[in-house]
Amino acid sequence: MSTNTHPDRFAGKTAIVTGAGGAIGSATARRLAAQGANVVVVDFDEATAQQTVDAITADGGTARVRVADVSDPEQVRGYVDYTLEQFERIDILFNNAAINGQMVPIVDYPLDVYRKVVAINLDGVFYGLHFTLPHMIAQGFGNIVNTASVAGIIGHADHSAYAATKHAVVGLTRVAAAEVAGKGVRVNTLAPGPVNAPMMHANERMQTPDDPMRYRRKVLANIPAGRYAEIDEIASAACWLMSDESEYVHGIVLPVEGAFTSSI
Repeated sequence: MSTNTHPDRFAGKTAIVTGAGGAIGSATARRLAAQGANVVVVDFDEATAQQTVDAITADGGTARVRVADVSDPEQVRGYVDYTLEQFERIDILFNNAAINGQMVPIVDYPLDVYRKVVAINLDGVFYGLHFTLPHMIAQGFGNIVNTASVAGIIGHADHSAYAATKHAVVGLTRVAAAEVAGKGVRVNTLAPGPVNAPMMHANERMQTPDDPMRYRRKVLANIPAGRYAEIDEIASAACWLMSDESEYVHGIVLPVEGAFTSSI
């Protein structure tokens, strides 16, 4: 799928993408850059973040790497300050960094893993809002997209920490949208369903390690569209939410999931 069908869509704008070394984050960062944005690529893994930047610059885009652990508020403050130092504005935040945790019943869930999932998936999103919104409010414009999941809309057995954090991201988005809609700032949630990407492939291996495709078949049986989403389809939806084409869209949850939640 082409990333530059709207080559000037984000011209002159600056975007921060967290989790930009991962599949969805990287694809979205590359799409933003191809459509004119300056992009700050944030990830805890410098190597994967640099790969995203290299792909952007190879295509003629502008990007910078910022290594950060989003569970640390000072490191989140750091990526915000760095963006302002580099580009003097923040138009877009794609609050996307997240981890799976484990897929086990609540009674068996390791407490240290639970805390780590909450720290990255929820606290990291809150910190992104907390440190970015003051600048967007001051400049009178801005656009934030928080990544949730279909797990933030419905419940799945053995997904306790992940689902809890994604439900919380939906609630946090709605609160933030209500607080800043009158100040020129939009906040929305993207809720991907199963995606043909490494995170979903890891889920398959965790659920049925003897035959990962068995779990895939089980999931696909509940997706009327009959397949996983492709990474670029998620990135495309994210960029629509970030664009002026969705100018009057505030506080929504946008499912991108092949009617998965409609069939359960």
